[in-house]
Amino acid sequence: MATPSAQFTAPGPRHVMPRHVIQSLCAWGLVPLLATLTLFDLRRDIHGEHGVLSLELLLYGAITCLTLPILWRRRHDVNGPARVLLASFALFIAWGLGTIVRPWTDAAWALHVEPRYRAVPLLQAALVCSAAWGLVLAMGRRRSIEALWWGAVSIIVCTPFAWWRAVRNGEVHRLSTAMGGAAVIHVGLLLCAGIFLDAMVNGRRRMASAVLATVSVALAVASGSRAGLLTLGLAVALLVLWSARAGDARRVLVGSGGLAVLLVLVSQVVPTSRRLFSLMDERRWENIVASSRILRSGFSEVVIGVGAGRVWPWLAFETGRLHKNWLGQRSTSVGHLLTNPHSIFLSAIVELGLVGLILLVVMFVTLVLTVVRGWQQAGRVSQMPRIVLVATILSFFLDTYLIKNFAVSFLWWLVLATHLGTSDPEGPSSTGRRSVLGDEEEPAPQSPSRP
Repeated sequence: MATPSAQFTAPGPRHVMPRHVIQSLCAWGLVPLLATLTLFDLRRDIHGEHGVLSLELLLYGAITCLTLPILWRRRHDVNGPARVLLASFALFIAWGLGTIVRPWTDAAWALHVEPRYRAVPLLQAALVCSAAWGLVLAMGRRRSIEALWWGAVSIIVCTPFAWWRAVRNGEVHRLSTAMGGAAVIHVGLLLCAGIFLDAMVNGRRRMASAVLATVSVALAVASGSRAGLLTLGLAVALLVLWSARAGDARRVLVGSGGLAVLLVLVSQVVPTSRRLFSLMDERRWENIVASSRILRSGFSEVVIGVGAGRVWPWLAFETGRLHKNWLGQRSTSVGHLLTNPHSIFLSAIVELGLVGLILLVVMFVTLVLTVVRGWQQAGRVSQMPRIVLVATILSFFLDTYLIKNFAVSFLWWLVLATHLGTSDPEGPSSTGRRSVLGDEEEPAPQSPSRP
């Protein structure tokens, strides 16, 4: 008779999805995801008016939940500067949530709305960041570079269709997509241009990448965004400086001349882009003046701010909880305020005080220093997207990103995590040849071993 122990067999090995399968699924999923964010507006609440639970919020939450185990397991792949950057942003979000519980003020400029309209934008900002980092860590750096190229292609292909649909519906005349309106979409388009230029410089689909980079810049100019023009100019200036250091400035100067010609041509063909040459915006200036008066109301307002969403509860305006006029302004005792700050730095100093502003500055200074240190290294790998990332900081002074405009912010985090934030445990991309989106890999030929 068999002993009791003989009646049981040892458990078999656990069936775990291979890592390369997870990487390929994330890489292929990123392309339709970015196309969807370009074509379809997912910001509307699923319960009707005045709600805060949008499809966009659920999407980033789902991606975060699915990639959270990988994000935790591969947290050590995040390099030192990126950890400082992420820690600063996490503290920025935490501080913003903490200011929500601050007692209400009787000031006439303060708006009294339910806490959910003030907290959800900050929570969604955290989800957008974690979703982007989770996808990049799940794919690995090499597959992320390839997936971003195809994702950028999907954005450029879908942008004209989204623009045509918006014009047909009478919504806008300037270039606008579901990913972002005319005032902010230039950041996404310039990031795409950086992705294509990086591929062209590093010998990946050079002709296609050159054409797509040109189209990306032309679309950014066609948006008529003055912030986009300034950001583009800064990116070109940084590119010339970097190329001069690398001893290849002449080619970039020729390209800059071609860019100037392209700018003039687009401004003539697309009438709405002619506003590029008028850099005054009276309403934004009035918003800054009124905000400065709020800061002068007391010492605590300067140090810890008046509280997140107390001056600009933009989600309450966008969901219809609060009414806004066609100018997007409201009259207060301190002057005319816009319904959103149109600057993440202005939002930080007014609503989160010096504490919030310092955390934000630490984040962006870390980004700039990391890029500058990268210039000391030989080679051109990933410098183009890094230059564009630094240039987009200028746009952050002129509109609200990271805590608003989440689709564009998602792309920004994807590019940053891919090109600046992660180490590459799989080795440099020259170790093997990869097929589309890195589904397969052919090992590089090995040199014969010496006896």
